[in-house]
Amino acid sequence: MNLGFSLLNNLLVLCGGATLVFLMASQFRLAPDQFKKWHGPRKKRNGLRNQAMFGLVLGALSVVVVELPIVTPYGATFDTRSAPVVMATVFGGPLAGLIAATLGAIARYEVGGPVVLGGVVSLYLYWVSGLMAVWIMGALHREAYGVLGFVALAVFSTVTVIPSFFLSVDVSTGLAILSSFGWILLSSNLIGVLVLGLILENMFRIADEGEFYRKITEQSRLARSAAGIGIWEYDLDTDRFIWDPVQRDIFGTDGAPKTMLEFDGMLVDGARGTILADFETAKSTRSRWDRTLTVRTPSGHRRYIRFIAEFVPNRGRPEGVTVLGVSIDVTRDVELDLDLTLKSAALESATNGVLVTTAGPDHTLVYANRGFLEMTGYAYDEVVGRNCRFLNIDERDQEELAVIRETLEQGTACSVTLRNRRKDGTRFWNQLRIAPIFDADAGLTHYVGIQTDVTREIEDQNAFATLRDHFEAVLRAVPDAILTVSEHQRVEMVNEAAENLFGWTKEDLVGAPIDVLVPQFVRGRHAGLMDKYIADAASKAGPMSSSSRIVQALRRDGSTFPAMVSLARFEVGGKISVAVSAHDMTEIMLANEQLSTLSEELQEKLQQAEEANNAKLQFLMNMSHELRTPLNAIIGFSEMLKTFGVKSLGESKVEGYAADIYDSGSQLLDLINDILEISTIESSSVELTPERLATSELVARALKTIHPIAERYGVSVEARIDDDLVIAADRRSTHQCLLNLLSNAVKFSAPGSAVLVEATREDGRPMISVLDRGPGMSADMIERIGEPFLRRENALVAEGQGAGLGLAITSRLMRRMSGKLVVGSNPDAGSKFTLVFARSPVGEGVK
Repeated sequence: MNLGFSLLNNLLVLCGGATLVFLMASQFRLAPDQFKKWHGPRKKRNGLRNQAMFGLVLGALSVVVVELPIVTPYGATFDTRSAPVVMATVFGGPLAGLIAATLGAIARYEVGGPVVLGGVVSLYLYWVSGLMAVWIMGALHREAYGVLGFVALAVFSTVTVIPSFFLSVDVSTGLAILSSFGWILLSSNLIGVLVLGLILENMFRIADEGEFYRKITEQSRLARSAAGIGIWEYDLDTDRFIWDPVQRDIFGTDGAPKTMLEFDGMLVDGARGTILADFETAKSTRSRWDRTLTVRTPSGHRRYIRFIAEFVPNRGRPEGVTVLGVSIDVTRDVELDLDLTLKSAALESATNGVLVTTAGPDHTLVYANRGFLEMTGYAYDEVVGRNCRFLNIDERDQEELAVIRETLEQGTACSVTLRNRRKDGTRFWNQLRIAPIFDADAGLTHYVGIQTDVTREIEDQNAFATLRDHFEAVLRAVPDAILTVSEHQRVEMVNEAAENLFGWTKEDLVGAPIDVLVPQFVRGRHAGLMDKYIADAASKAGPMSSSSRIVQALRRDGSTFPAMVSLARFEVGGKISVAVSAHDMTEIMLANEQLSTLSEELQEKLQQAEEANNAKLQFLMNMSHELRTPLNAIIGFSEMLKTFGVKSLGESKVEGYAADIYDSGSQLLDLINDILEISTIESSSVELTPERLATSELVARALKTIHPIAERYGVSVEARIDDDLVIAADRRSTHQCLLNLLSNAVKFSAPGSAVLVEATREDGRPMISVLDRGPGMSADMIERIGEPFLRRENALVAEGQGAGLGLAITSRLMRRMSGKLVVGSNPDAGSKFTLVFARSPVGEGVK
């Protein structure tokens, strides 16, 4: 009872597992062929996901049956575990079998007992037997096992698992188990493999047949959908329609019309009454109803549908009649017919000539449209049946005729331009395009020719060629560079002058951006101006910039030059271009610069002359003032002596007047000497002789000369001299310059103050400086140093002391000796006058 009950439980579990596998395939929408064997001629292997699912389901079966065992006194257990493991391997693949064996092994290990190791290994031996069975079936190219196949598989798996009985026990015990319970092992394996295998194989066969039917149905629907053939049914008694999905697709609706009236609303011509009459006639005569109707889909598209129907008795009501039919979408056929009609009309109305010839040896003309007849002047009957050579009378010397003959011999296409003759003998140019026509078997049947009268175009081309030759001659003769630039700022055309001017060849420039002719620093502004000029349809021809005609251009070698650039925007065939002319302005700019320089020099000379004239006038005014003062004193005192006499004036007054006359005469003499000195220096009539002079000797001599004057003014003079300092200068001129500076310093220093003389070298140039403690000078007075007659109010001399010519003489003498006079001073802070001599104390002409 225990044995039968256990086997029955195992069989029920196996049946439930097989049903679960089938439900799993349906639930996950897996095609049945995905569970077919991964062996055999198709070599179709399951995906890992499907193998894993299959292994998990059958592994669960192996767990259940292992938990429902037949237990023996030796501790061994028997059940139908081989069936899930072997079937998982056979139907699901190696991974599925391995998963099922592993799950069953875990369950057997949990059951325990003295032979647990053998029980665990037995599950993996069943997996191996399944693999070997699959290999054998593949070698035999068989897919279906059948009853005998599953019986053989059960026996084979039983033999394969026998070694597991000797793993946990000794040989005698293993033999005892096999001898006592071997029939249970074999029967459980036979029952399990046979039941589970047959159930799965038949389930999959049924699923395959259902899938095949589904595929056939789907293929039929796809074929009808591709052909535009729908199936419909109409019950005459109930006025109801039934449409299949293809029928709904043809009409563009979601469902079938409910009544004939609703269907009639879908027809363009609204033929409900006619349709019902046709139905009655066809029903009475038992004939087929065939009619083409025009419908309009809900989306607004017009379609032409051919309806074909038969009348059959209604199911369940013998007296009723049902119309069964098909709908064929013939929209394309109708449209093709209409298109053919339209094209035929278009051919007849075309101004081009269209002709069709046979592909035979003579290429007989079989069709000519009205355009051909009007172009050639012939009638239809005059050309049909003839070879087209009649158009080439007196024009046989054309090379294009050989091209046509070769094309017709090879069965290819060509396009040529010919000289032809009309019926009246006049010549015209004909552009002929020939193309072969093939039938469905790729056989050459005809040639079609398209003729276009291009006489006007040829004449225009000839005129244009002449004009182009003239234009190119002009471009070659023009000395200026001429280019055309596209709307994308790329060079389209250049003349030879442009090549010579920019140093680029025509091949290099054409297609290049115009920026290659523009310096880098102005490219951004140039591109913006060009874009603006091109985009403005109202752009006028003229210079590139309204503010300046001259722009900088760039040669290939990187050099720049000034160019006068003019632009002209034009449009040809909707394409915008700009003509650019450039003239090298280098020579003109140089000439302008020279003229400008000469103008500036002339202006400077004029200004210098004006300044000299003003200086001369100022000098004469100062001279007259300076000369008048002592002369007035001399004349005045002389008149008093003459008027009153010596005796009446007295000896003391006469001596005073005589002294004043002497002082004024001396002042006048000094003034005249200074003026003569300035004149001599300016005229360069006195030759200066530079020599090596020790500064200590020069300063000592000057101090000795100025000492009496310094004592009179109560001023001391000190010197800090570098005994080794030597200068190269004229001895007399240097002594005079030094005395002039010392004289001014002594006169303007306050009594009790000191005047300092320094001799140093700075930046390689020797210099002698005289520093006083006088009232100093303003910046304006310092700028005017060197002007004659500079006085206290505007001067450097004390009132009544000299004419202000000392510094003027000093400044001029220092320039003659390649030196200079440098003055530094601040009001109320004293002044520093420095004689700066030539850098080298020894040079050419120095003694």
